[in-house]
Amino acid sequence: MKSIADSFARRARGARVKRFRTLLCAGLLGAVLLASVALPAALAPHEAARTGYVQHRDAMQPDADEQAVAFLDDEDYVLNGFSSHLPLVLIDTDDKPIPVHQIFDQEKGYMTPIPGVEPFVSCELSIYDSGGRNHLTDEATLRTEAKIKRRGNSSHSYRKAQYKLNLLTEDGAENHLSLLGMEAEDEWILNGNMLDKSLLRNYMAFTVASGLLPYTPDLRYCEVLLRDGDRLRYEGVYLLIEKIKQGPGRVEISDEPPRGGEHSYLLRRDRYDPENTMLRTYATEKRLSAGYLGLLYPKKDKLDEATLRYAEEDVSALERILYADDINVFLTYPDYINVDSFVDYCVLNEFFGNYDAGWNSTYFYKDLGGKLCAGPVWDYDGILDNYIPEPMEPEITAFAAAPWFDRLIRDKAFVERVLARYEELRRGPLSPHSTEALLHDAARYLGPAQQRDWQRWQDIYTGDAYALKDAIVTAATTPAQEPRRQRRQTDSYEQELLKLRYLLNAHGAAIPKALPQMKDLDAASISAADDYKKGSLLVLLFLLAFASAVWIARRHGSA
Repeated sequence: MKSIADSFARRARGARVKRFRTLLCAGLLGAVLLASVALPAALAPHEAARTGYVQHRDAMQPDADEQAVAFLDDEDYVLNGFSSHLPLVLIDTDDKPIPVHQIFDQEKGYMTPIPGVEPFVSCELSIYDSGGRNHLTDEATLRTEAKIKRRGNSSHSYRKAQYKLNLLTEDGAENHLSLLGMEAEDEWILNGNMLDKSLLRNYMAFTVASGLLPYTPDLRYCEVLLRDGDRLRYEGVYLLIEKIKQGPGRVEISDEPPRGGEHSYLLRRDRYDPENTMLRTYATEKRLSAGYLGLLYPKKDKLDEATLRYAEEDVSALERILYADDINVFLTYPDYINVDSFVDYCVLNEFFGNYDAGWNSTYFYKDLGGKLCAGPVWDYDGILDNYIPEPMEPEITAFAAAPWFDRLIRDKAFVERVLARYEELRRGPLSPHSTEALLHDAARYLGPAQQRDWQRWQDIYTGDAYALKDAIVTAATTPAQEPRRQRRQTDSYEQELLKLRYLLNAHGAAIPKALPQMKDLDAASISAADDYKKGSLLVLLFLLAFASAVWIARRHGSA
């Protein structure tokens, strides 16, 4: 009888062990499956942005012994023998002026066309870009017909003008050409940076952004000359920049016909512009957000009513969620936006103190079947205490007050993602070493071209027309000294570089302390990041259960 009882006991123990092993395998398989879903979603890197040629690093460097202004006369015309290590852009309008064609309408609150003034002027565009020193006596590396006009809002009437170029064939058709090694297109921007006497702000921000956000416009330094009769007038250092638009090499969202009413689109938040398609969305109609959203793609001349209605309804659906009082509704926003792109956009603009971003010159895009993304970046002339309406306080964060972003920071998980991403980038492209090297090397690369530009525009850079009378806290000369108040104005290029260097370091160090205090955060907020924490905890519980079951199985097996 005892042997029969022992036999049943062994069978029972074997059955229990078998059940345990079955449960263990199921638990382990569940843990693996859960980890395969949860971990990639949380740990996947941000979408790779376009990187490649970096002009100040990869292009020809200036001659150390060059006499920068030796070939400019007292009237800012170039003399025989003029050359530059930068590409040269020559614009010949056949002596026709490029007119101011807009004026700010105080009553309407936006720029309006000046009656009877044609914005575009026909011209011939010649580019000298040999890869070495560029001389006007050389054969142009590119020559094309074009149309040129002034561009910008507040910058529209600046003496150092900004321009939009439309390249044309001889018969007047669009002429898609590669300029200075950038992707071929027919529309280009010549940015004059008149308010940025460092000549570095746009270049630095775009260079950093190109490694973070897809579709960051490519740009190149050049020196611009305008033909005036039989002489060439020196206009200064410019940035030739790719225009933000839908298309290959630009914002590469689909151009397919609408699919079930859905369409890809490109938006810009900015001042009201009667010449563009302005959207009537939920937040705009309810006056919940500042500024206006314009639809840049599809273009106005190719836009049908159904696609316009889809874009307005799609954006309004997001805004109803962002401005919802119900926290459970609000926390569905990750279903509608690419959170990583909004995080990177927030980090970039906060780091550079871009107080105008989010309000103006702010772009968003959405591809078919995708989520709304923040970007591409644009207009960084006003960063690092160069935004005239408001001085930069290095110890304060300000970007999150911008429309939409002021709602996203209600979610503590979004703020935590911004802070975590900042800490990650602070060990790379936003580190003190990296930003100092970028500032130093880009300024050194400009070299004699910067000196020529300053000779041309010094009355603006140092005169009353440029003076910024507000004060900022500047660095103390020793740790024991209290910070002192000084004017924002700098009187030399070297002073401006010192100002940039201080602000990059001071604000960069302050962000981790200031960012969590942007707003009282809702401790009950739940987001994708919190969901991942829950998932990770579940994986841990599975693994603990597995280890416990192994121990129990061994105990039973040895019993």
